Amino acid sequence: MNDTTEATRPDHQCLFDIATEQAGYFTTAQARTCRFSSPLLTHHVKNGRFVRAARGLYRLRDYPTSPREELLAAWLRLAPDAVASHESALDLLGLSDVIPNRIHLTVPRSRRNLAQPSGARCRRS
Repeated sequence: MNDTTEATRPDHQCLFDIATEQAGYFTTAQARTCRFSSPLLTHHVKNGRFVRAARGLYRLRDYPTSPREELLAAWLRLAPDAVASHESALDLLGLSDVIPNRIHLTVPRSRRNLAQPSGARCRRS
């Protein structure tokens, strides 16, 4: 195989490395940096290799579950501007014994028209 072919092939290791840092999740934009096109993502979803978690958000099918992965998935849908806040931040940092009944995120006021991920409450800073 020549260098040109290698430079255009999807980089599975790149995508796995990104997903590993994010509980198995990755965004469409992150997949593009690893040379995965939208049609290729769709192909892998249909074949069961990836799971479409939400619009623009995918997960490696066989990646083990982890605590608070719902928070991470909601944050990724709004990243990089969002931060965990309120009860979610207290829980993440182990500063409260209250278990949040929903995910709390704060985004900049400039993103006020943003659709909220299901199960999440977005506040504006």
